[in-house]
Amino acid sequence: MKLYLDTIDTNKTYVVGVSGGVDSVVLLDVLSTIFQGAKGSLVVAHVNHGLRNDADNDADFVQALAVKYGCEYTSSTLPQAEHLSEEAGRSARYALYAQAKRDHNAAAVITAHHQDDALETVLINLLRGTGWRGLACFSDREDFIRPLINETKAALYEYAVLHRLEWCEDSTNQEDTYLRNRVRHHLVPYMNTRSPGSREKLLFSRTAQLNVRTEIDALLEALVPKDRASLPRAYVAAEDIVAIELLRHFLALSGAPQTVPQTKRALMFARTATNTKLFSLNRQLFLKINRDSLVVVRRES
Repeated sequence: MKLYLDTIDTNKTYVVGVSGGVDSVVLLDVLSTIFQGAKGSLVVAHVNHGLRNDADNDADFVQALAVKYGCEYTSSTLPQAEHLSEEAGRSARYALYAQAKRDHNAAAVITAHHQDDALETVLINLLRGTGWRGLACFSDREDFIRPLINETKAALYEYAVLHRLEWCEDSTNQEDTYLRNRVRHHLVPYMNTRSPGSREKLLFSRTAQLNVRTEIDALLEALVPKDRASLPRAYVAAEDIVAIELLRHFLALSGAPQTVPQTKRALMFARTATNTKLFSLNRQLFLKINRDSLVVVRRES
């Protein structure tokens, strides 16, 4: 396998998300090899979704893996996981990984996302009526690294068998409860059979959008004031697609990231509200509309 390891510094500490499935087991095995004898270290982080009766067995398995590879181990359980949607569960899992990164003063979180994950996510986003960012999924980030992103699931299985690795099979992966599973079990095989070459075309589209995203993000950084304390109110008068990108970028930098629908509502409010009005972003933060600028403020206790 040719892994994307350029951004990993073996002199630093990294949190590795390990579910116990074949993808993350292969990732941990590969990383343990390159970190052998290095000054840096790996922290194995496991998130228990609590959705299966055997979920605790997976946690025990991952903890044993951490011992095997000489890594520190940390685990968390998703709060009220049975009530979370697929997207909410993903966001909660990422939040726990990010907390582990802070707790261990790690350089980044490393996850086992691979090429099939990217393809499925592109298809899911298209089905949901995505904007352009939905095609630019799994973009590079300083705090989250995905060294397997160009590897296929088949290649990971081959590696695991060749190196006699053991892993856990998540029984819920065989169900069609979640949209991702339905896409994986039905849409992708149909697409591969009925439209040869469509996989490569979709992955090429993702790569193209990732390049566009890099350029747009650079422009956003240049347009949003460097102190990030406020956003010129004149920006909300721009074309919708531009204004949404600017406002969403500003809110994320201000510690109040919003989805596109949430950002659209905030934009509409900013365009029509009178001065000093407040728009609720979450339980703690508001968007305050001043005469010439937009400012994120905290709820007064």
